[in-house]
Amino acid sequence: MNPTALRDYLAECREHVAHAAPVQLAGRLTRINGLVMEASGLKLPLGSGCQMLAPGGVKVEAEVVGFNGERLFMMPTEDVFGLAPGALVVPRSPPSNRPASAKAFRPSAASSTGPNTCPWGKNYWAA
Repeated sequence: MNPTALRDYLAECREHVAHAAPVQLAGRLTRINGLVMEASGLKLPLGSGCQMLAPGGVKVEAEVVGFNGERLFMMPTEDVFGLAPGALVVPRSPPSNRPASAKAFRPSAASSTGPNTCPWGKNYWAA
């Protein structure tokens, strides 16, 4: 191949690439019901981290805790103040070893009864 033709071809390729926008996987926040947030446009595994980006610079971290068809269900890991329908949802990290939802079932340090007992002390999980 002629070196001049190759140089011209590569220059033309650089010009095309300079105008191309990078691909970013993203979805949109469609609903918040209590602490469960719903998004569409992304397919992520359970435990994946996400970040919601709302107008005005509000950023909220969340974790995928469920899905139904094309919808993801997420739980926030921080305050959701300022989020609105249509906020951009961007994947942040692969699934962690322990989902955020499991933290809700951890017994409190003040509990003297332990994780397998009811408030009045009877252990229903013992054999």
